[in-house]
Amino acid sequence: MVAAVAALAFGFSASGADALVPAGFQACGAREPGTKERLDCYDALMAPALKARPGTATKMEDCRFKREEDQRLTCFDSFMTTGLPP
Repeated sequence: MVAAVAALAFGFSASGADALVPAGFQACGAREPGTKERLDCYDALMAPALKARPGTATKMEDCRFKREEDQRLTCFDSFMTTGLPP
């Protein structure tokens, strides 16, 4: 119960694997998987911020550092479906 309240207080959904996904991203999950429209939705919520060496994503916020669009989309989708990094 405390975890659910804390999750909601910090803008996260409180159910299952969704507990690690920021609440605004739920709308992106309703779009067709693997599409530019879905990536645009993710990018609107968490703008890309490229790094020279992005490394492995350990949390959803790290996906924005991926250089290639397909890598960002795969990274975000992984967190949306499993709550775990790709």
